[in-house]
Amino acid sequence: MWRWAGLALAIAVGLTMLCRSCAESQPPPPPPPRPVAAAPPVEKPAPPAKPVPPPPPPPKPKAPDQWAPQRKLLRDAIVARSGDLAACSLPPGSPARLLTRLRVAKAGVVRGVVFANADPLPRGLPECLRGRMQAWSFADLQLQADVEVMVTFNLGPPPLAPR
Repeated sequence: MWRWAGLALAIAVGLTMLCRSCAESQPPPPPPPRPVAAAPPVEKPAPPAKPVPPPPPPPKPKAPDQWAPQRKLLRDAIVARSGDLAACSLPPGSPARLLTRLRVAKAGVVRGVVFANADPLPRGLPECLRGRMQAWSFADLQLQADVEVMVTFNLGPPPLAPR
């Protein structure tokens, strides 16, 4: 029985505390505003205009490619010798154009031939073309250093003349 009485007393105390905390208490009124002497209006200076940035400097001219004349000489010589490639028969599926990277040593000997087409070349064609190109000699050009050039060869028949 004493247990029930203690429990009832605890509940009553808890409810009393709850009611007091939930009761709306009015906060004290704010203090009255202090009288302020009217200050003369101050004009704000206009914000400074954003300065216009100067135009960008003109692009610097690219430094001349010191190997360009050597590459031009080599390309012209390759074009002159490209008729040798006609000796290679074109099997079915041969591309009309062949992108090739040639590396020529300073002495004029062809050191490397790499075909850069996206599609594989038909069997036998790369060996024939590579053999012909590696037989070329460019000793008469008197190159100043090893030179690498990209060349596109037209392997297909020449286009028909317009009528």
